[in-house]
Amino acid sequence: MQTDITSTMQNNQIIYEMPLNDAVRICLRLENLFHQFDKSIHESAMLATKNAMNALLKILEVTDRPDIKSKLSQTLTQYTSTLSQLNRSTQVDAPRLQTTLRKLEALNHYLHTHHARIGEPLRQNDFLYQIRTNLTVPGGVCDYRLPAYMLWQNKTPVEKSKDLKAWMETFQPLRDIIEAILQMTRGSMPLQPITAENGFYLQPLNPTVPCHLIRLAISTQQNFYPEFSAGKHRITIRFLTPSYFGTGKSTQVQTPLSFQLACCKI
Repeated sequence: MQTDITSTMQNNQIIYEMPLNDAVRICLRLENLFHQFDKSIHESAMLATKNAMNALLKILEVTDRPDIKSKLSQTLTQYTSTLSQLNRSTQVDAPRLQTTLRKLEALNHYLHTHHARIGEPLRQNDFLYQIRTNLTVPGGVCDYRLPAYMLWQNKTPVEKSKDLKAWMETFQPLRDIIEAILQMTRGSMPLQPITAENGFYLQPLNPTVPCHLIRLAISTQQNFYPEFSAGKHRITIRFLTPSYFGTGKSTQVQTPLSFQLACCKI
């Protein structure tokens, strides 16, 4: 099973992440869009404003999924149940655990009591709707098709930033949920050093304790990247050297290489 891969850079390492269930996949996509918005909102250039608007509307598109609230709620419930079992352990920081459990319960309560679709006020906004329907047009949004959007883009950077932040505020509860799920998932297992022979690595998985997320760290000094294939019982990783020109076809590494791996599960 080939799935989406995301990457971040930390401490001279590239960390690749592959989600192994739908809820974590949704969280990673939304986190990436939130980061795109944050980066663009602080720049005054018109292109940055467009990027922030695109990120906002793509978040709205992700939340169009009819099952998104149930997926996130199931994950929060599962994490709450697993952490609650730690109450019996004397080695756990009890106050910190209770704070975490209360936070998870509050986030889950929001999903259960907020009956409207996430981001529904933005769907009722005709100005945003017009922009959104043009995002799928080949070539993207053109000014001549959306004169109101063109007028808005000519507002001052401060005014546009204020508008964008006001619209994004609609997604703040969702963002809190995404951050909580990913923080707990990533923190559930530390990265471990591993050596792969001939650019290939295989690791068995326990189907009774499903893995939620694979994290893999490689030094930025090494010129190769991972290609994942995951199933219920195992994950295989091929390491490839990229080719950017000509045929653009990557080749598998043929020498031993070192990396770090974590199979995150709760």
